Amino acid sequence: MLVLEPHNNARLAIALLASFAFYVGVVLIVDRLDEGRAHTAGFATADEQKKAWAMGCASVACVASHAAEQQKVQEQLAQQRIANVSRVAIEQAQAAQRRIDKAAACQRNVVCRGQDHISDATVFCKLAIERRASYDFEWTDSWLKPAFSPMRAGSGKQIIYIGDHLKLQNAFGAWQRSAYTCTFNPQTNTVSAVHTQPGRIL
Repeated sequence: MLVLEPHNNARLAIALLASFAFYVGVVLIVDRLDEGRAHTAGFATADEQKKAWAMGCASVACVASHAAEQQKVQEQLAQQRIANVSRVAIEQAQAAQRRIDKAAACQRNVVCRGQDHISDATVFCKLAIERRASYDFEWTDSWLKPAFSPMRAGSGKQIIYIGDHLKLQNAFGAWQRSAYTCTFNPQTNTVSAVHTQPGRIL
């Protein structure tokens, strides 16, 4: 077993302290040199210079130019977002106005207005015509041949619907094709009058 003499221990400790002091001194010198170079290049600290190198800049002017470019890009992006929002708002307003104009034009056209309410009119007019039948009845309408079509405007907001897809049975049990009209109020979903007659609409 190797045993160091006391004087050898002292020399080893002194050597280690000297090495550590040398290392610390080198680090301090390098740091001071880095700070000196950074100050010479116009940077406040060596860390600022290292950040500049990371973005590909070797001078303060380059960093300022880079920051200005970034600011310009951000401003352009903000302007583009504002323009997009404005464009969408304008398009939505125009679409809403077109719907309003279309609805107003439809209200002035009895056929268009009648088509808007054809589903309700079919339900209520069929019930009214069925109640009027003296005997049995049979509807012959289909998806391609609807029971009602808007014909003309009635009084006020009423619409007169017509059709001929109906068979009515007479007292002798014979079936006869019949035409019909129905005056319907779409605002109240009520029928004010129905008429039937043998034959078809000419």
